[in-house]
Amino acid sequence: LGNNQLVGEIPPDLGHLGKLQLLNLSKNLLEGSIPATIGGCTELKLLCLTNNKLQSEIPAEIGNLKNLLGLFLFTNAFSGEIPLSLTALPSIKHLAFFDNKLSGEIPASLSNLTNLQFLGLGKNMLTGSIPSSLGLLPKLYWLDLGFNNLSGVIPSCLWNISSLVTFSVQENSILSGTIPPNAFSNLPHLQEIYMDHNQFHGHIPASIANASELEHVQLGYNLFSGIVPPEIGRLRNVSWVELSQTLLEAKEPKDWEFLTASTNCSRLRMLDMMFCRFGGVLPSSVSNLSTSLEILFLGHNPISGSIPRDIGNLFNLQIVDFDENNFTGTIPLSFSRLTNLQGLTLHGNKLS
Repeated sequence: LGNNQLVGEIPPDLGHLGKLQLLNLSKNLLEGSIPATIGGCTELKLLCLTNNKLQSEIPAEIGNLKNLLGLFLFTNAFSGEIPLSLTALPSIKHLAFFDNKLSGEIPASLSNLTNLQFLGLGKNMLTGSIPSSLGLLPKLYWLDLGFNNLSGVIPSCLWNISSLVTFSVQENSILSGTIPPNAFSNLPHLQEIYMDHNQFHGHIPASIANASELEHVQLGYNLFSGIVPPEIGRLRNVSWVELSQTLLEAKEPKDWEFLTASTNCSRLRMLDMMFCRFGGVLPSSVSNLSTSLEILFLGHNPISGSIPRDIGNLFNLQIVDFDENNFTGTIPLSFSRLTNLQGLTLHGNKLS
């Protein structure tokens, strides 16, 4: 019954459908709460109520649905805490609660759900620390805790969930700590990592190269410092690298080795290093980055020297931001080859 413009509330009488295995009411205009009688649908394997206007607390009676494999409640207005009764669902594989108004702490007892593969709790109002017990979920491939009010550090055991494909803790503001040196050594399947808009510090570890399937790296708006490890150039599948608004730096030519190494990243589409401490001369190897590159942000750094003359080799560039640096010399003629260019920002330099 999904996407049918249904209005009103979910009728409690649905709880009499003891043989029902699938209930999909997503993408409607339903209001009110989930009736507690839903616990009578003991054969349910999939309950999908996403994209409605449902609110109130998630009823504890959902814990009676012992055959449930997937519970999808995202994009509603559910409030209250995550019910502890959910930890009694032995077969559950997918819990998708993101984009609601859930509060309280993440129950440590979620570790009892040993078949859990997808845990989506992002875009809520959850507080407290990330329970280390989540590291006991052996099949977890999607862990989204972003856009909450979580605090503390990332438990070290989470870096050992070798099945992880997507890991997000972005925009929690007060998450802190460092990325351990060997953090990426046990994440061979990781494709996406989102840690931006927090208070993480320390260095980006060279072990990032071990997560060889990485496609999306978002570490900006933190306190990371030091140089970018050249090993990032071994991420052959990476397409999106966001390191802006950090304390990352380059002072000498060797500090830019990561940029030369990144010429091996043939799928790179976006490189954002604005508002950092990258200085010295921008190496000419920037012109040898992937021709798939569409966005190049280097603004608000102390970069000096000339803009590399062969920058026009990157013929798919759409947005280039080099503003507020110390570039000198002339604007390269090769810019004329960037026929897809939509935005070019060069102000606040010493170009002549």
